[in-house]
Amino acid sequence: MRVLIYGVGVLGATLLHELCKAGHEVTGVARSQYDQFVNHGVKIRHYYQHKTTIDHPKIVKSAGLNQHYDIVFSVMQATQQKGVLDALATVDTSIVVLVGNNLESEEMEQYIQEHAVSPRSVLFGFQDSGGHRKDDMFVVGRLPVTLFNVGKLHGSVEHKDIKLLSDLFAHTSCKLRWISDMYGYYWCHVAEIMPYAYMCYGMNYELKKITRKDVKQIVQASREAFTFLEESGIAVMPPKENDYYMPGIKCKLMSALYWIMAKTSLGEIFIAGHCRYAPAEMKYIDQKFDEFRKAHGYKEMPVWDELRKGFLCYFK
Repeated sequence: MRVLIYGVGVLGATLLHELCKAGHEVTGVARSQYDQFVNHGVKIRHYYQHKTTIDHPKIVKSAGLNQHYDIVFSVMQATQQKGVLDALATVDTSIVVLVGNNLESEEMEQYIQEHAVSPRSVLFGFQDSGGHRKDDMFVVGRLPVTLFNVGKLHGSVEHKDIKLLSDLFAHTSCKLRWISDMYGYYWCHVAEIMPYAYMCYGMNYELKKITRKDVKQIVQASREAFTFLEESGIAVMPPKENDYYMPGIKCKLMSALYWIMAKTSLGEIFIAGHCRYAPAEMKYIDQKFDEFRKAHGYKEMPVWDELRKGFLCYFK
């Protein structure tokens, strides 16, 4: 298949690698690293797989309007996604997938559809991997099978789009997880990641100093956020994900995972690394969630707000 990927950062490069490996004709749109990618390829150090790969897809600074693509991905930080909406509306394709922390997803979808030059499906996704750029390569942390969460903002994905994406990822290390409400997924993702991020900034990235009490605070803050979201009419996505933050065996397992992450490279790759290298996006997520709270009565979330103090102090 012909695939176009806007944004060849850590996540975009990982997606690009998987689709190139599967034999698809992949084109990446990159501006800042254009010369590097054209001359030396897209280099990834797969941290946990102990290997380095170099892919040589076609790299362009902008996509030509006379080229048809079977599918287009936009893999960008939340603060950058709006900058390519016109391109996503005018590129020749029948399906676009916006991947990332898209907390303004409804506005994005509406803009693309209103300005689309031809009919297209608009899906949203989130890729479970992390990492950072180092010198001439990307250092990527990912499990042997990487979850790629994808779906419409609300409702079921059309069968033709399910088939296209299933065929696209058939020979990759990515596993598709179909989400029936990506709008809810994005807000629930905030409930899960931000307490850990708040703690990370409050500790100046030194996650190995985390105590059991700190982990308990992180879990309690997520519990507050999930309760607030449910009371505000947000569907829990994936279903029952909030069970990992309510008293019980699942909560104990999540607490254990958070403890292990803090004490190992997992915390650096998936938490501290993103906090360190994407501060603008973290500030954006915090701002959007706070705006959402204000729009829904600003329910009290004492543990959340206590953790957030360290985050706010860090950015003063």
